[in-house]
Amino acid sequence: MKLKKLFFILIPALMLLVTPLIIGQTNKKEALQSQRDQISQKIKETKALIAESEKNQKLTSNQIAILNEQIRYRENMIQSIDQEMVSLDLNIKHNGQQIQDLEFQLQSLKNEYAKMIYQAYKNRSSYNQIVFILASSDFYQAYKRFKLMQSLGETRRKQVAIIKETELKLQEKIGFMIQSKAEVAQLKQEQEVVKLEINQDKIAQQSKLQSLKKESSALRKQQKKQESDRKKLSNKIQEVINQELAAERKREQEKANKAKELIKNATTGKTEKIESPKITATAKSSSAPTKIELAPEVLSMNSNFENNKGNLPWPVSHGAITSRFGKHNHPSLEDIVLNNNGLDFTTKQGETVLCVFSGTVSSVFSIPGAGYNIIVTHGTYKTVYSGLAQVSVKVGDKVNAKQSIGSVGMTDDEAVLHFELWSVNNIKGTAQNPESWIKRK
Repeated sequence: MKLKKLFFILIPALMLLVTPLIIGQTNKKEALQSQRDQISQKIKETKALIAESEKNQKLTSNQIAILNEQIRYRENMIQSIDQEMVSLDLNIKHNGQQIQDLEFQLQSLKNEYAKMIYQAYKNRSSYNQIVFILASSDFYQAYKRFKLMQSLGETRRKQVAIIKETELKLQEKIGFMIQSKAEVAQLKQEQEVVKLEINQDKIAQQSKLQSLKKESSALRKQQKKQESDRKKLSNKIQEVINQELAAERKREQEKANKAKELIKNATTGKTEKIESPKITATAKSSSAPTKIELAPEVLSMNSNFENNKGNLPWPVSHGAITSRFGKHNHPSLEDIVLNNNGLDFTTKQGETVLCVFSGTVSSVFSIPGAGYNIIVTHGTYKTVYSGLAQVSVKVGDKVNAKQSIGSVGMTDDEAVLHFELWSVNNIKGTAQNPESWIKRK
């Protein structure tokens, strides 16, 4: 009887412990599946970009870069599948342990029930039960014996219910284990397919590289033109920054000069009441730049912009990063080192360009042969969008996050959006790594 009471306590407790684990495993599985779906979508996009570029029947270095990105996505897919298989293996082990526990509980419950049935068989005669009740010393004892007989019958019925419930739970766990093993087998097959696709991508990559080597002179000419265009862009960005800094310094200097005039008037006995502005800087020497005090709205914009680091949207909805920030080797010219101030997004012609954060359009200009360029100011931060065929904003426009500001054009038979992000202090602007600011895909 003690063992039976213990089971009444243990089984609900076991269910309370198991339920959160099941929910946690389900959530993790869904998260991993979502991750795989996102990677699959990116692979689909890179395949479409490769197919689109091959339609032009012109081999470009960017095709190699897209293949590199596709290989990277496939390798991420393998890692994601590995994580899912590890999770499933843990789930299988967990279910296996639960199956053992449930089998032990089921056997114990059946043994306990067998004892109950045996005792009931020994006392199966209704005459014996009546004699047992009538043999009581008083009415109170007879009533207790009668209730005991009822209780034994009810206990046997509950024991049967517990056995059935445990058997169902056992079959459920066995079903989960069979399903998990089937999923692991399927994932292993998928992983082998992805590995085969990576090998095919690498073969295609080597084939394209060999073909591009025959056109190295044209590629070098194209690379020099791109370097020249990017230098023009950087100069223009710095020019815009310098103009804005000069305007801010002029305003600050005017405020400082006005404050000096007020002080001078006060010392010479003039009592005209004029509210004195706060002196933010003094020009001690002509070479020292006036310190710029940021307006409250600029400080607020900076705070909002910085709080979104790592969560800014991509400047295009579809595409692949084919050139990253900083110095790295050219995808097809071994002796060429690229120095990128931003990111290059290869996409399709006419793809909508999106502003990554709310701000004000500072500059719209064109570079012959490299399309239109837009600079948007977000406090002391600036984002740059280069390689546009069309623009839909003008200088001074207020823009919101994810608002369309233009469309991607074709440069050297490639649809590439060049994107930069700059931070500006009192003296100059510094290019930041946009990949640290935008969402990871």
